[in-house]
Amino acid sequence: MTFGQIVQTLWSIFASDILPIFAVASAGFALARFSDVSVRTLTRIVFHILSPCLVFNLIVTSTIPPGEFGRMVLLCILVTGVMGVLARVVAVPLHLDRASLAAFLLVVMFSNGGNYGLPVALFAFGREALTFATV
Repeated sequence: MTFGQIVQTLWSIFASDILPIFAVASAGFALARFSDVSVRTLTRIVFHILSPCLVFNLIVTSTIPPGEFGRMVLLCILVTGVMGVLARVVAVPLHLDRASLAAFLLVVMFSNGGNYGLPVALFAFGREALTFATV
C-alpha cells in the first residue's frame, strides 16, 4: 500500500466515521451556547423518549437470529457479573462504606457507552452493527 493510498484511506475513515460525530457534537454545542433552548429539557426528552424509541425500533426491526440475540444477552450478563465480582474484590482492601461501595460497583459494572458508542457503531459499521451495539 502506497503512502497516497494510506492517506486516502485515513481521509475516507475520517470523513465517513469521525467527522459526522464531531458535526453532531458541534451542532449540540452551538445550540446550547447560542440559543435559549433548555439543555436540561432537551436532555430529558432524548433520554426518556427518543433513546428508548430508538432501542425499541432497532430491536423490533432487527434481523438478528434469536440464538445470536440470546448469546449476546448472556455475554452482557456474564461480563457485568464478572466486572461486579472483580470490583468487589478490589473494593475489599479499600474499606469503602456502603454508599461508596454501591457507587463504585455501579461505575465499574455499567459503563456509559451509549452516548458515543451507538453513533460510532452506526457511522463506522452501519445499521446492522448498530442493532448489535444496542443489544
